[in-house]
Amino acid sequence: MRLRRRSGFTLIELSFSMVFYTAIVVTALTAFVGILGVYNKAQSLTRTQNASRIAIDSVVRDVRTAKDIQKFDMHNSTDNPIAGATDALSTSLRVQARDYYCITSDAGSRGYANLWKSETNRFVLVRLSRGCNTFEGYEQLVDTDVWSDATGSSASPGVVPSATDIRSLKVVDGKDYRGLVITRVGTAAPAVWQVQVSVYRGTRVPPDNTGLLDQFSAATTLRTVVATRE
Repeated sequence: MRLRRRSGFTLIELSFSMVFYTAIVVTALTAFVGILGVYNKAQSLTRTQNASRIAIDSVVRDVRTAKDIQKFDMHNSTDNPIAGATDALSTSLRVQARDYYCITSDAGSRGYANLWKSETNRFVLVRLSRGCNTFEGYEQLVDTDVWSDATGSSASPGVVPSATDIRSLKVVDGKDYRGLVITRVGTAAPAVWQVQVSVYRGTRVPPDNTGLLDQFSAATTLRTVVATRE
């Protein structure tokens, strides 16, 4: 009896097919992950750009009509207006903030500060809309998924660093990484101020390379010059 010849694949052919299709799948997945990373980077950059524009617009509006601008590093500075606040909110929040700016105009005063958010272990830029000496009614100028400054301390997540341990980003290798910087340009009248706002997203803390490959990391720094009156 003659046996019928059956068609099929040899072991070598099957192995080659598996390797070939596996390579196609890996290539497709790699391309997809790359595209997703680019998309996430673009989204993160868009978030920081939008946040920085909102923040700098708010600061510029106040600086444009300023008669005086004062800078205080910590809440316990002897001449810091927030140091004498007695309301409950200011008493609880002032130890969590640093880098205060008090902008005074004929219409009153507005304060700005980097406020520590324990849920993210980051500082966010806030506006003290009711003056420089109270946090009541303060406005958070950047959303919760971005931040304006980071601490250099080793504080545990959710724990507020002590007043002596809160160290914000500073000038490193000639680049200023602080969330808000207002400096006067020259001494002639009318007063001219340079305003710089920096907003970050993700795990990267400039200039540290930690998390540099985090696809959600992004940073935007905006600078502008504002002419005002004495």
